[in-house]
Amino acid sequence: MSDIKAVLILFGTFLPLLSFVITAALGYKFEGQRRWIALLVTPVLTMLPCYLFLDAIAANGNLLFAVTFGFAVLVYIIYYPVLLIVRIALSIRDKRKRPLRAVSNDGLTKRIY
Repeated sequence: MSDIKAVLILFGTFLPLLSFVITAALGYKFEGQRRWIALLVTPVLTMLPCYLFLDAIAANGNLLFAVTFGFAVLVYIIYYPVLLIVRIALSIRDKRKRPLRAVSNDGLTKRIY
């Protein structure tokens, strides 16, 4: 077994678990629109190498990878619909909070609630 393949197996075995940590850390670090982008894109980018190198990582019966990868897939099957529902609920709440602005005949801006 080559050294690159051994490192790939070691890194790929724990990358699905690191995916949760990286996603949570980026979600904590960013705010606003960047947070939502990070929460949406980070799991895909961290799980993509696991999916692309699935045969090399799962070589020789690496069952720990199978368990961590399967667990991550099951968690993300629940994660993305919940993320979508929370995003829709927060955008509806923010639209209700934000006052509408209207311009009167004399050119002054008035708030409409």
